[in-house]
Amino acid sequence: MKQVIISVLDLPMDVAELGDDLSLYSNSIGLDSLTLLHIITKLEERIPCKIDDQAMMFAQLVDVGSLVRLVSTHVDAGTAARGAEK
Repeated sequence: MKQVIISVLDLPMDVAELGDDLSLYSNSIGLDSLTLLHIITKLEERIPCKIDDQAMMFAQLVDVGSLVRLVSTHVDAGTAARGAEK
């Protein structure tokens, strides 16, 4: 997930440097709402998950870790739902 963030934002760092506690709105990342949607779209393409708009609205995305947790929750939920369908 962090690699997607780095790639979309074209950040001059590697995954190890992108700490969970780094603010999404820091000078290093400089995230805005449009870029956040772009990151989410790329994550949904690469990781089999779907993050609904309501979850995005209510998520308190303040740092890299909070974004990773949001996506992880939806990946885990999607995996559980697919398992229940079988």
